[in-house]
Parts: sequence; structure tokens; C-alpha cells
Amino acid sequence: MPTVPASRGRRGGVASGNAKPAKPTSSSAPAPLLRLKGITKSYWLGSTPVRALKNVSLEIREGEFVAIMGPSGSGKSTMMHVMGLLDAPDSGIYRLAGTDTHHLTEDERAVLRSRTVGFVFQQFNLLPRLTAYENIALPLLYADSTPAVRPAEMGKAFGLGNRLKHRPSEMSGGQQQRVAIARALVNSPRLILADEPTGNLDSASGREILDLLRDLHAEGLTVVMVTHDPDAASIAQGVLHLRDGVIVEDTRQGAGPAPAS
Repeated sequence: MPTVPASRGRRGGVASGNAKPAKPTSSSAPAPLLRLKGITKSYWLGSTPVRALKNVSLEIREGEFVAIMGPSGSGKSTMMHVMGLLDAPDSGIYRLAGTDTHHLTEDERAVLRSRTVGFVFQQFNLLPRLTAYENIALPLLYADSTPAVRPAEMGKAFGLGNRLKHRPSEMSGGQQQRVAIARALVNSPRLILADEPTGNLDSASGREILDLLRDLHAEGLTVVMVTHDPDAASIAQGVLHLRDGVIVEDTRQGAGPAPAS
């Protein structure tokens, strides 16, 4: 798998593809990067309220790789949207990178999101009229600092050197997802949120993307991945199982079953 260019980004830099996350000292474990407490979220279907998340409490620490699984309608994507500041909960406390997000304005949420989170989606979400290079560079339009890694370097690191001038329609699904991951990393985020990243890929391309996410985690990145595929979830350190908006099981070491809401 490719080696991501060295970066002076906000998570302290990315080393070679064989680098391992720094181990916590014996005196303290890594601090929670995400902390959700009593999170609820409802949507309306016509005149009917649907509670997508019900009193969810959860911590994910710096450097973890966590998969989220559950049947359709269990609240997986809603949880992802709340974690990524794409949606605000109705109630509860959400702290991201030490910041209480409850009272942030939309602009402040956007700044925190751009500094902290990179997104990878099942549908790739590439702009069809832009080239691979332009799609990778898009987050830099909203950055408030000089990028640590140039878009061309990032694209070449993911094997896209001869595809940077191509538009999404001229690339395979696996190549498009590599563009999406390169775009997610160009701002040197501390957290990658991947929503069904292999859902639209053939098995070989899907395995390449999972290997890439595993390598990024080995370099120190925190990864949260929504998936319906047990094979995909198996590369994570643990799995959160959701059902009807509630965490019913947390397989991370020492986590034990989630308390009933």
C-alpha cells in the first residue's frame, strides 16, 4: 500500500506506512477524541417522529479503529453525522477534540470539522466536473492555514499520479475511492469517518481500500467506519453494534456490553 507523505498536520505528522501509533505512557491512556453523553436525535417522517438515537453515550480515544454495525434504520449513519458535525443532536453533550460542540455556531462547527475530520462516503461524493486533483484540493478552499501536504503529493501517494487530470467518470470505483480518501487526508485530520467505504466496490477494490484504512490507522489516525460487512468490520479493533438507536454491544477490549438506555 502507498505511504502517505510526511505531514506537519494537526495530529503531529504521519510517518512511513510501517509506523505504529505511539503507545500511551503507563501514567495515562490516550484522551478521548470523541465523547458522546446522552445523545438523542429524532427526525420527522411526515407528522411522525422517528428517534434515530436514544440516549447514546460513548467514548472513542485517539488512535482507535472502531467499526459501527447494525441493521438498516439502526442509527448508524445518524451517529456518523453527529460525530462529524454534519448534524446536531436534539439533546446530550458531544465533545470533539476537547471542544463542547453544543453552543458552536454553524461557522464554528464548520471550522472545527475542517480541522479535525476527514470523510469517506460510499458514493464517493466527488464533484463530477472536477479533476481528481481538483477534488483532492477542494477542502483547502476552507482551510485557514497552509496545507502540510500538497494535493499532487497526496494523489501520487495513493497511486493516482497518472489520474490527477481525469474526472470521476474516467476512473474506476476503486480509483474514485482513493481520490476520496486523499481528499479526506489533505487537511491532515485527526479523525477519519468512513461510511460504507467499500459498499460500491468489487471485492478486490474493497480489500485495497480496507488495507489502506488499516495502514492509515497504523500511522496513528483515528478511524470510525460504518459497515454492514463483517469482513470489513474484522479489521477494526472493536465493533459497536446498534439496534433501534441504542448501542447494544461494544466489543472493544474492556468495554463490555453497553448499558441499557
